Amino acid sequence: MRRFESLLAHITKILFPLYDNQFIRRQPDFDPRGSAFLIAMLKRDADFTRNLRNNVETWYAKVRRFRDDDLRARLRSDNDRQFEPALYELLVHELLHRFVGRAHWKPELPDGRPEFLLRSRGVKAIVEVATLLRTPEQEQAEHRIQDFRREVDKHNLTYSLGLELKEHIPLSINLREVSERLVGIIPPLEDGQLEGRKIDLDAVGLKGFAQAQIRGFESTLPPVERGTEVKRIRRVLVQKARKYKSVKKQQIPFVVVMCAGQHVHIGLQDMLNALYGTEQIIVGLGRGGPPLGSIATARRRDGLVTPPKPTRYTRVSAIIFCALDVAEDLSCTCYVLHNPWAQNRLPASLFTRFPQLLFRDEGSPLSGEWTQTPVQSIPL
Repeated sequence: MRRFESLLAHITKILFPLYDNQFIRRQPDFDPRGSAFLIAMLKRDADFTRNLRNNVETWYAKVRRFRDDDLRARLRSDNDRQFEPALYELLVHELLHRFVGRAHWKPELPDGRPEFLLRSRGVKAIVEVATLLRTPEQEQAEHRIQDFRREVDKHNLTYSLGLELKEHIPLSINLREVSERLVGIIPPLEDGQLEGRKIDLDAVGLKGFAQAQIRGFESTLPPVERGTEVKRIRRVLVQKARKYKSVKKQQIPFVVVMCAGQHVHIGLQDMLNALYGTEQIIVGLGRGGPPLGSIATARRRDGLVTPPKPTRYTRVSAIIFCALDVAEDLSCTCYVLHNPWAQNRLPASLFTRFPQLLFRDEGSPLSGEWTQTPVQSIPL
């Protein structure tokens, strides 16, 4: 059956491509200073983008028969807020189909239509996909730094400029004037002598907003406070956790797949803090407490599934954290984080291909154990 489905998908990809030549020709050229994800995938001349495009075509061919016009439109959108969630829905469908079981597309429930109904080994599970994207503030900061790089590029410099933002560059600052002043204050020295030299940004109008030096060009967004990212994770998961009340009556596990979009710097530790409570280090001081000088870790009871009274969000059986790596070898990482207080437990036997955090009892999240080393990438 799987072999027939693969053959059918291959034929579909050839006869009805998602990105035909005419569509690709209509897209603007790739701009390394800020093209949308779709444009980069279609027009960037690199092996890994061609590999990603080929995979997207293959994944889409497997779901084309469901005639989801909304999905097709989002996969052909140059708006990252449309394209990336659609891309991750395809990725999750592929992972479930390849490693777990049959993932039925957009099933109809009494109270909504989740992304997938998973069937495997006599077990059913509802699967929802949530993609964390950059906030509007982060996007604005990214656009400003790319605009600044374009202005610097116009000077055809023989050296590279490293710029790191401390905070967002206000719109009131004229980037062209800043770049001209910046180039004007750098002495005409040899590249080797310029390497590592720091630049006085007060003199060019960026006082307090950035720091820079001459080196291999590198630019980063303002530093992200980890607590802010944890709050974002919780906020999105709360929205998902309040859906599909029917799963309790039907006794079906409910799984939320949380995907980290491109340029969103969220890691496994952020997910653990969001779900099970903020990790803290406890240093023993004696005096009736832990022994003097002892060091241990614990978690505050501020996690999404570990409030003071563990009765909220028990509808969610597990959260799967998924991140796509579009580097030279296309791969992804997935971690299955079980909810020890779930109304309907997710059988660990379904996701043996992925590292899972399981719990021996319902007492403390710190009793969790990984089924395998949680640093493994899955080649795509």
